[in-house]
Amino acid sequence: MYKNSHCPKLGEKIKRVRLLRDLTEKELANEINVSVNTLSHYENGTRKPDIEILIDIEVALGVDLHFLLDDEL
Repeated sequence: MYKNSHCPKLGEKIKRVRLLRDLTEKELANEINVSVNTLSHYENGTRKPDIEILIDIEVALGVDLHFLLDDEL
């Protein structure tokens, strides 16, 4: 799915768009049904979300999945 298990660019994009949408980590985590700790790992690039969570993030943030994964493929 990804080139490697460390996904800083993906995490940076998630965080950047979340902040642009004026969402807290808690709000986005609730929207995508994960813990705040898990979302923090995604944003820091220490964990990668599975495809189902990526789709939830895409919908919650109103961005295209290709935008999120552009640097990861």
